[in-house]
Amino acid sequence: MATQSLPAFRFTTRFSFQHVPNGDGTSDSICLRCHSAIASSYNEYSLEQAESTHTCTQVDLLARTSAK
Repeated sequence: MATQSLPAFRFTTRFSFQHVPNGDGTSDSICLRCHSAIASSYNEYSLEQAESTHTCTQVDLLARTSAK
């Protein structure tokens, strides 16, 4: 039986992520489209690297719209 993969949606622009500071000195990168936490790091470069490879999945997008 073949498995069906969920489609992925590329949504990566400079302003599509929010960096939220944490109390331990790290910052979280949050995707503003699917609201997933992408990465947590002490430096911006690591967050930008993770953001450049992020792909919103249909599951993430459905979870966001069903929460409204």
